[in-house]
Amino acid sequence: MKIKVLSLLRFAVSISLVALLFWMMRDKAGNILNDLRSADKFFYLLSAAIYLLTMVPLSYRFKIILNVQGIRMTLKDTLYLTFIGYFFNNFLPTAIGGDAVKAYYAGKSSKKNAGSFASVFMDRFVGLTSLVIIAMVMLIFKFGELDRRFSYAILIIFCLSAIAAFLILSKSMERWLISCEMFFGRSRIFEKLKKAYGALNDYRNHKALLFKSFVISFGTQLIGMAVFYLLSVAAHANLSIFDVFVFMPIIATVSMLPSINGLGLREGAMVYFFGPLIGADKAFAVSMLWLSVLMITSLIGSIVYALNKHHNIKEMI
Repeated sequence: MKIKVLSLLRFAVSISLVALLFWMMRDKAGNILNDLRSADKFFYLLSAAIYLLTMVPLSYRFKIILNVQGIRMTLKDTLYLTFIGYFFNNFLPTAIGGDAVKAYYAGKSSKKNAGSFASVFMDRFVGLTSLVIIAMVMLIFKFGELDRRFSYAILIIFCLSAIAAFLILSKSMERWLISCEMFFGRSRIFEKLKKAYGALNDYRNHKALLFKSFVISFGTQLIGMAVFYLLSVAAHANLSIFDVFVFMPIIATVSMLPSINGLGLREGAMVYFFGPLIGADKAFAVSMLWLSVLMITSLIGSIVYALNKHHNIKEMI
């Protein structure tokens, strides 16, 4: 029941923000439509193609993270899971998120449920942490110019990420959890919790792999920012690549707040940060081009999912 309420809340937040954004931009609708119609097709298609190609390194990152848990999957299999993860995140605003889908099917094929969920969690954690680190670095350049609320939000998220990293990878935390057994006893829930944490904590013994995963994450994050810059070129927006590299990590970090995969928050933040530089209507047009690239990726995920008859959403409900 709580999960359904949270899903509805996320849905309501995104829809409300999108509706508010469209209402605020109603006077500029003509300019926005003209910007979208006149967008350079070559740069748009190039942007979409490059973004789709980033699915390969992301899938490879997931593959090597799974290996730590003894889950052997081919790059083709992890690429498949990456695409359907996008589909579930963006097209199905339900309690069944993309990460849960990936963990479920990885666990189903390997019979290692704790390891699969730990792998998906670590994969997501590496991706988000690398983004927050980039946002923190870029925040230095614009700290005095940003709304303090955004600056503090990023600082808080960075601190929470650092605390989470310590809790996940700390050996002393593992000992503390084991010592708690005398209070909780050998309950089924506690045993599952201890097993899941043990799978996560095992990554501290694979520092080289974590470093490799972070390098891949930093690379894909930077490519994603370059894709946004190419979309701004397609929309004939006079936006410098430096501003893109400064603000996009901050926008992506803000988009982590509860919503449907950042929908509404992301577009509003793009207008907020890039509007003063290129005009609100142009910034909104570029945000729509970015959203369309995400939707194309998700649509491909839906096709891949539909073509595989062995997987069924009813299995997870």
